[in-house]
Amino acid sequence: MDTIDVDLSAPALTDAIVGNTAETFALIGSSIGEVVRVDETLVFFSGLPLPPFNGAICPRFSAETADERIEWVVEQARMRGVPMVWQLGPGTEPQDLAVRLKARGFVAGEPLPGMAAILDSLEDEPTPDGVSIGCIHELEKLREATLVMCEVFGIPTELEPPFTRLLASEGNSRDARIVTYGASIAGKLVGTATVVYVAGVAGIYNVTTLEGYRGRGIGRAVTLAPLLDARRRGYRVGILESSHMGYSVYRNLGFQHICDFDTYAWLDVQEPGAEG
Repeated sequence: MDTIDVDLSAPALTDAIVGNTAETFALIGSSIGEVVRVDETLVFFSGLPLPPFNGAICPRFSAETADERIEWVVEQARMRGVPMVWQLGPGTEPQDLAVRLKARGFVAGEPLPGMAAILDSLEDEPTPDGVSIGCIHELEKLREATLVMCEVFGIPTELEPPFTRLLASEGNSRDARIVTYGASIAGKLVGTATVVYVAGVAGIYNVTTLEGYRGRGIGRAVTLAPLLDARRRGYRVGILESSHMGYSVYRNLGFQHICDFDTYAWLDVQEPGAEG
């Protein structure tokens, strides 16, 4: 397959991280919820009552309209009964947006490093002993993967159906834009990763390992597999946003710390019909 050309300079990699993240969450909104445009900013609402699945990535507003836009988006979340997270990072405007969000009840969360890896530099590795890794195509296996993600991320299991529907929204082909991978031991699924092919790069999401199976290199292996497949598809760059737990794993794989996102969550959700 032809190589998908991407500028490898730091500013271009920053744009790729922002672009892939924003387009991924736009896919979430469009597949199981909705996406609305507010000036230059795409705001997504999945309908899931989980902060990361509703919100905005690197919002951009004018200093004159920012307060009005924040109020409008908050009201949209309130009407839908969902919490949300805004990720502020490269390109966010105005510069004091974090101050404005905190004044409206948004709570600062864990900063997220934006990371990128040049796929040509990655080397294939043997999987850990007893571990098999591959794409998940069957819907029942995808449900099983979703339940692993729910357990690791602390997501209520009653949200499995829409979460599974999201992961299956692009079809089950190896060439789909959203592909989920599983790591199994003796037929038991113990780890996952999802790759999203948008904005000219391969974005890695949903990297998990069940608690009793950590420390065996499973997280590294299930992250590497989709990156190597992305390279075979012609992609040159892989990106992700790292948790504190995964940071050293990704650095050792070859990811470089390119930019940072600050997260602000709005959690003031009321039950439908409650007095405001």
